[in-house]
Amino acid sequence: MDTTQDISKIDQLSQVIRYVSVVLDANGYPKTLQINESFIGFVEILDQSGVGLEESIINCITKNNLNLSKLRGQGYDGAANMSGVYSGVQARLKSKQKLATYIHCASHNLNLVLNDAMNSSTEVKNFFGLVEKIYIFFSNSIKHWQLLLSSESSDISFTLKRLCTTRWSSSVVFIGKILETVNVVSKVLQSPKQELSTAVSLLNSALRNLQEYRSQYTDFFEIAVEMAKIWGVPQKFQEKRNRRERFTSLNNVFKIFEVIQPNSLINLTDEQIYNSANKLVKYYDSDLSNALAGQILSFRSCFKEEITKRTSVKEITELLVIENPTLATTFSEICTACITMCEERLSGLGILSIENDRARQLNLKEIINNFAEKKARKRNFH
Repeated sequence: MDTTQDISKIDQLSQVIRYVSVVLDANGYPKTLQINESFIGFVEILDQSGVGLEESIINCITKNNLNLSKLRGQGYDGAANMSGVYSGVQARLKSKQKLATYIHCASHNLNLVLNDAMNSSTEVKNFFGLVEKIYIFFSNSIKHWQLLLSSESSDISFTLKRLCTTRWSSSVVFIGKILETVNVVSKVLQSPKQELSTAVSLLNSALRNLQEYRSQYTDFFEIAVEMAKIWGVPQKFQEKRNRRERFTSLNNVFKIFEVIQPNSLINLTDEQIYNSANKLVKYYDSDLSNALAGQILSFRSCFKEEITKRTSVKEITELLVIENPTLATTFSEICTACITMCEERLSGLGILSIENDRARQLNLKEIINNFAEKKARKRNFH
């Protein structure tokens, strides 16, 4: 969920729900597990406070006949009205459903890491601030923008774009090698099919690459000095910078579900699995029972070789629900744990555009006929 202003300066709340569904074959047997993200519309927002946004979300849940008791996660940006621990949206929803764990959007968070890094340098901060002012100067006036586009002396083959603190990947063309890996990870994190374990793995990979670059500091420093000479700017660089912890909520949730990760199932001792399973049961006490630890140990004993071929919780779930459906009841607690992890006209047009794959599958003729029948004025003549 996020808000943005449309062209008429009206705040629009975009709403997306993420859920898991079991796809059945023609005979009604489980065929595959599918991770879905569905856009359910825009809502005009008049109150940007935590109270106002919470009310909009609850109204959306009610309007779409969704059950709040089944909500198991919420993801927003890190703004105070969203992430506040006392009166933010996430805290208010969690007071109504304690299992609706909040995670700061990983891609958004990663871009904020880059923003913090850039702001640690006054020169870089001032540079991008100047670029932003140039954009504002031209974009706020149709006349100025036309002058930029029609300038005969201009051989620029690209246009100005607004800079955004949560979209530092747009600045990667200026930053170079250091941000190449981060830019790729940021884009992959935005995939609808992305899952928790893969997200954590990607972020750890980016961290290792950046740590490797740090070991090559001398090489980068020499390149920076040469570039500074060419551009005629001071060759003195600030070495001290502030550090800030991020991805805390993401890592905390990952640790809660650690026991059902393929690597953990393979490498943890029986005692570690028992302790981790009980930790998961304690957190999701309304979903799981104390039988989870025993089921996991039995499952590992029976499917150890198969588990080594799996790389995600989704694949572990498919091993039970799809490939061995007769055992799903035997290991019911594991299945539950895995699945747990896992304006009107404007809104309608938005849904048709974003959910175009589903829209193409609709039978328009049937819809039109149904609409005509319901709207027809019928009178009985005697």
